[in-house]
Amino acid sequence: MTRASVPRIDWRQQVSALEPFLVDRGGVVRILVSEDSPASTFSKLIRQLMRDGSWSRTWTSVQIDPRNANTHYLSDLLEQLKRSLKLEDDPAADTGTVTVGSNIHANNVDISKVEVNLQEVESVSRWRKRLEHVADGIEDRLQTQRICLIFLNSHTYDESTLSQIRSGLWDERLAAMVDAGLLLVDISDSARCGPDWPPDPDLVLELPERFDDGSRADAQADLADIALREGIADAENTAEMFAMTLLQSSDKVRDLYANLARLQATQAGSTIRSGPA
Repeated sequence: MTRASVPRIDWRQQVSALEPFLVDRGGVVRILVSEDSPASTFSKLIRQLMRDGSWSRTWTSVQIDPRNANTHYLSDLLEQLKRSLKLEDDPAADTGTVTVGSNIHANNVDISKVEVNLQEVESVSRWRKRLEHVADGIEDRLQTQRICLIFLNSHTYDESTLSQIRSGLWDERLAAMVDAGLLLVDISDSARCGPDWPPDPDLVLELPERFDDGSRADAQADLADIALREGIADAENTAEMFAMTLLQSSDKVRDLYANLARLQATQAGSTIRSGPA
């Protein structure tokens, strides 16, 4: 399935700062956002850059979002990593039941066929085996490719979960893989993650809610290019007008992307012309 392209509207400063990490540097990048920042769109852009760029080693990115049922719990997070990296199943991760009692009689109480579901109650040793299996797979993949773990909205995890991810997964195994090219990008509200997350960053960026004067001018130029490239406008003057109008009607960067997407959908096949047809 072909993914929809994410338009580049400014973000020159952020992409430029990320470039060394995209090229060959592992590490931890922290991107500070608020509830009104276009965090999801920027995450899609990062993954698009990794997918479409020319790199010495191809990228595999895995997005980890507590709002997504696939990565809400720690066991789900490991499963998503296994699927995304196409790792073989770990025999230690097989689910099943253990019978802890059968036909036990105590006075007038009958206890029969008591079972514990291992999918719900996971032993510490079994958890460690699953984690080690995934970590070994990541280490193996890093010999031939780059891997990026994008934590989106990690501030919506509870602090206990973030602490377990930090100590059990990152500190014990993944941190040592940074030199091999592993990249962790955390896109979250800095005030709400707690003391254990994210790991100490090598780069901190801010994703503003609104354009300043400089970024607004760059965004206008990008929008005009998009209008010409996609046939929304047929001349530079109408493309500039389109860009100015869209910027004026969009209070926040997030609104701008949403408004552009709506216009692209409704104006498919039509063109803003500079004069009578």
